[in-house]
Amino acid sequence: MDMGKFDPSWNHIPRAILLYAVPFGLLAACLHVNDGWVGTSRDFWVPFLWGLVMPLYNSRMWAGRSWAFKDFQNRDFYPPTIAITHASVWFLSITLSGSVLLSVVAFWCFFHVYAWFLIRYEMLCIYAIPAAKHEQGVMSVLLAFGLWWWAYVSVGLALVHALGTDTIFSIALGSLALMIPMQLFLRWHLNHKDAPERLENIRKVAVLGGGWSGIYATKWLDELGLDVTCFEATDDLGGIWKYREDRSGGVFKKGAFPFSRSPYVT
Repeated sequence: MDMGKFDPSWNHIPRAILLYAVPFGLLAACLHVNDGWVGTSRDFWVPFLWGLVMPLYNSRMWAGRSWAFKDFQNRDFYPPTIAITHASVWFLSITLSGSVLLSVVAFWCFFHVYAWFLIRYEMLCIYAIPAAKHEQGVMSVLLAFGLWWWAYVSVGLALVHALGTDTIFSIALGSLALMIPMQLFLRWHLNHKDAPERLENIRKVAVLGGGWSGIYATKWLDELGLDVTCFEATDDLGGIWKYREDRSGGVFKKGAFPFSRSPYVT
């Protein structure tokens, strides 16, 4: 990539539409059709809790990071408005159609289109899908991930609608019933189908740069039992997090940062 021609604002307009305008527009429609408030509707709060908890948890590094949304600098983050989108689409589908089957189809179709735009404009990355699928294009990723994913969610919401009631207890129970099986599957997939590749013949590893990332990489590789050496061009570790009199920016002169009990920094 020619970084001189890279425009970090290239997807700002679709980002504003997909992550903010669409969710709040759908929420406004929900409030309009339900006299200003959704109450304790299970058709709103169960998908809202699912859309809040599942992506928020599974987009964290310590959870395996099955997928992650991307901010305007391509960093992983989670926009809470995604939960509003899930809740509003299902609530409107049930309210306006009056048919569970039509609602399942509408929900399934909407999020395939919505996810297509998110992936197309680099706002969503599915880490659980092999790189070869990503290289084949957005449709390849959706076929590998979206078909079963949104089928499970839409059918699960249909069962919650049919079997649940509009009470706090029923909403909590329905949310857990929707989340737990999927979370168990994701953990199984991470541990058995998407486990990190082990290179048995590699014993010596070099880490270039003793900044924040380099120190963590050295720590993790050492804990795996590898013979790791970190190379740093300056006379101090820490990178931009190391205070230096001759350099502007960085951290304050008197600052302390916890480092996960790392033995590599004192």
